[in-house]
Amino acid sequence: MKQTGRNKRPLFLPVLAAAALLILAGGTAYRHLARNSLAVTLTDLSGDAGKIRGFTLNGRATNRRADYTVSFSLKGGYLENAVQLEQGFYQETNRIWYHSATAVAPGQRAEVDQELWGTTQSNDTFYRSSATKFWNMVTVVLPDGTRLRLKASEAESDEPREVLCTIRNGTSVLEDWVATEIWQQSALWPESWEELNPTAAAFLNGAYHICWPQDCLLSAGIYRVDRSLTDEEVQALPSDGDILGTPCLCATTAYGAVSLFYRPKGVERVYNCCNLGDGLAVLYRNTSKTICLDLVDAAGRCTDHRELMPWDGDTALAAELLPRQRREDAAFVFTGGPDATARTLVIFRAAEGKLTHLESQTETLFPGGGTGEDIEAALFNQNGTAVMVVRSHNRQAALRDGSYTENVVYQDGDHIAVYEQLGGSMPVYTGLLDCGSARRWAANLAYGAHGMSSGFSIDSGSQEILVRFADLDAAAR
Repeated sequence: MKQTGRNKRPLFLPVLAAAALLILAGGTAYRHLARNSLAVTLTDLSGDAGKIRGFTLNGRATNRRADYTVSFSLKGGYLENAVQLEQGFYQETNRIWYHSATAVAPGQRAEVDQELWGTTQSNDTFYRSSATKFWNMVTVVLPDGTRLRLKASEAESDEPREVLCTIRNGTSVLEDWVATEIWQQSALWPESWEELNPTAAAFLNGAYHICWPQDCLLSAGIYRVDRSLTDEEVQALPSDGDILGTPCLCATTAYGAVSLFYRPKGVERVYNCCNLGDGLAVLYRNTSKTICLDLVDAAGRCTDHRELMPWDGDTALAAELLPRQRREDAAFVFTGGPDATARTLVIFRAAEGKLTHLESQTETLFPGGGTGEDIEAALFNQNGTAVMVVRSHNRQAALRDGSYTENVVYQDGDHIAVYEQLGGSMPVYTGLLDCGSARRWAANLAYGAHGMSSGFSIDSGSQEILVRFADLDAAAR
């Protein structure tokens, strides 16, 4: 019998097509909405808005969920935005990473191998033993991803310390013999666990330079990295030891090379360094317990020296380099002390090897080391007659979930303050730079005021948008 009706298209195909269009439209709409929510705005709060005309402040805000970045520039008193899709997160260029390990000394490996015992999990076998002689090794990863490993010191324990190694499938060593617990490792270092590791890197004369903080097998100072290895080059290094017949590169094997570039006069501890103009700025503490700043030229000669402030050598101190806006300017935040009760902002400018501007300001911190506002950036205006300080702007709010209420601290932007002089003067201008966090948190708070659902995240507003101010260390190359 001949069919006379039309061929019928399955009903689910139009439904799927419509759903796909809705999803596509929804995704596009979300990206446009997210883009609008990330637009950077500046609101004047007090003072003369004309005071910001001589400053140039660059930065980027990244929406983690929508995966795009907004670059913004405050220049000549005007704020400009530029959207960059699929740019990923902003990367810091002057930071180094390090890994410290307390490894069994070469002369004791045979003894350790004889006393080992092991357990197997999946394909890995973990062997344990004990040792008394160690080498403290530091692996440094440079901003370009290459690495080097240096011997920091030797140590001997009065009593045996547990050590561990890992072998995979009986054919490769994942980790050579090292002390197992951090407290065991730190007890074998000549100084505190964190204070013996390199702190920063600068790029000068075609090579990285790293800070070595204090005297051990290497003297405290600035070291030029003469050779560093890629991951492939490290993996290709020949084996120089074995565990139960399985060959390995010993954890005590150093690779890469450094040479001393600059050692400050009377140095006790080096805190940080950075590119400054055509040379370096080096921050350190001398034997008179004074924090000092040296300007060093490309030949490793000190061209200017300043004493910044006294500091008791028995208390910890950290010196953080803030994001850079100009090659000639740098700003550091010093924090520490017995109770972490204060921090000091130091900003300076150099020209032709000499300091031309130097400003500082000490702020009182809350108990436990907080002010509620972290310093994000600090910079001079073009002629050096004023300083802009950018701080995270935090607020408190109460969010409730049924009968439970939680007080949260959230960031709703960055607070800009312009000073004609640091050190106690009142700002001549203040403003609020909002990169979308305020609008995001306004929605969160409106939602939380009516009760949170079980899936609501208190941190969602602050974690979704990542803001970083421009860092010119890479440009200084």
